[in-house]
Amino acid sequence: DPDTELEKLKKSQVEHRFDLQHGPCFLGVLVKVSDQRYCFIITGHHIICDGWSFSILLSELSTIYSALIKNVPFQFPPSYQFSDHALKEVT
Repeated sequence: DPDTELEKLKKSQVEHRFDLQHGPCFLGVLVKVSDQRYCFIITGHHIICDGWSFSILLSELSTIYSALIKNVPFQFPPSYQFSDHALKEVT
């Protein structure tokens, strides 16, 4: 059963122990469940994944996916660094 196998894979990804010294600290696995169904599993160590950062990642993945489906080029907004935010808060 593909769904059972998918659940096993998701469980193994959740239980993955990240090596903070050697990495990677972030994993992505694309699974073809059927001809029309895929599952993209994203796992990251909590030290690099917080709710704010994860929402940005999902937004960017959504942008890429939508552009690929529509066969149009995609472009991200200019990069925004944490230091930009920190400087903004200080001034």
